[in-house]
Amino acid sequence: MAQATSTFETGVNGSDILTTDPGSATPWDVRLNAGGGNTITYDNAHAYGVLSGKFDRTASDSAACRMEWTTGIGTLTDWYGRVYIYATANPAGSYRVVRDLTGGSFIVFVTSSGTIQSYDTVGGLLYTTATSIGLNQWVRVEWHWIHSATVGQGELKLFNSPDSSTPTETKTSTATFNTGVNTSNVSFGLSDGGPGAGPIWLDNVVAGAPGYPGPFITATRNLAPVIYGRGAC
Repeated sequence: MAQATSTFETGVNGSDILTTDPGSATPWDVRLNAGGGNTITYDNAHAYGVLSGKFDRTASDSAACRMEWTTGIGTLTDWYGRVYIYATANPAGSYRVVRDLTGGSFIVFVTSSGTIQSYDTVGGLLYTTATSIGLNQWVRVEWHWIHSATVGQGELKLFNSPDSSTPTETKTSTATFNTGVNTSNVSFGLSDGGPGAGPIWLDNVVAGAPGYPGPFITATRNLAPVIYGRGAC
């Protein structure tokens, strides 16, 4: 098992995110942008730092629009992950943001009401959050995914206050699901879903962590300049 991370900070604003980029810190293994008008770019309009990854699908195209790790994560059987999400509206269909492509399960699946669901490899629903993701702001989602064909399990934590150590909501499934025996391919972005999904912005993503990653805090994010005055003599 290997931990893979990306902060998107080594790119250039407006440029395509590519597997040939230097990576930050783990280079992507696969770029899948099957639709002719779909885009995957570095962007500074909304960033939890200086740059983020912007994923956008045209109104007429429902093809996948995502970045993937394969060799970057090795083979995962019991692992944790994180994604920061910025959405300006709930999707008409869904935002299928994080996916285990080896088994086909959806780890972070945002519904048309903004709630989050997780599904196993055969379409079994693990849970649905009662809380929707906050719009026009950054939110943090973390998860723990345990692979098994018979006793698979997932846990998900939603943080609508993205730097908080206390989740807005935690959902834990029973250990009764088919989550596949392992994964060696995890994707971030718009994996399937309806035409016109997006844009969404993702940042500070993690897969294959040995424990909950916790918040990502950077000194360059949304900081106002500090003016130091001279005190009275």
